[in-house]
Amino acid sequence: MQADLLLSEFICYQLIRILTNCMHKNVLKHYLLLALSIILWSSCANFKSSKTDYTRNSRNHSTYKRSTTKARTSTNSGASSNSSASSNSSASSNSNARPRSTSSSVSTKRVKVVNQAYKYIGTKYKYGGKDPRGFDCSGFTSYVMKQSNVKINDGSFNQAKQGRKIALNATKPGDLVFFGTNGRVSHVGMVVKNAGRQLDVIHSTSTKGVIVQNINTSDYWKKRVLFARNIIED
Repeated sequence: MQADLLLSEFICYQLIRILTNCMHKNVLKHYLLLALSIILWSSCANFKSSKTDYTRNSRNHSTYKRSTTKARTSTNSGASSNSSASSNSSASSNSNARPRSTSSSVSTKRVKVVNQAYKYIGTKYKYGGKDPRGFDCSGFTSYVMKQSNVKINDGSFNQAKQGRKIALNATKPGDLVFFGTNGRVSHVGMVVKNAGRQLDVIHSTSTKGVIVQNINTSDYWKKRVLFARNIIED
């Protein structure tokens, strides 16, 4: 822009030098007006060009700002969705890993016992073990019951003499199921769900530690069931 102005001034200067040599005043006047017109035209053209460039740059900056804001909003929305999805998935997994009894016929005391038992799923088996460092079958049932203030003896043979005997299909969460061969008790587990064909028992097994199993679908345990007993006073 500065170079154009200098060029215009130079042209005007040369014109004025030529015209000052003219003797006729009217001719001089016309040439002076022509020179001023050239200067004004050049200035207007440069101003218009500068204004156009400024407007274009402003629009580009505005467009960039809007696209940046939109991208940031999209990123935050995606992160929020992922976080929400991750949280829902985690809650669902925890719920499936540790189901709770919802039967209205189950007392609060029984629910407390079962919830206590679920805390130790995955604990390793240990012969003679009676605490979370490792359980055998009767060590697990006695520990859980005592944590819930239910009186119980040690050893599956002694536990099999407590409370009252009940039919297997009448068991409720918290009742004990005893297993063995030839009428001799050798294993004990705790009922966590009785839904007809589905009789879920939580127990400490020598191969997998504390697990939950549907004993009605287990070929190994189904044929070894002896009886069930209720030792919880509702």
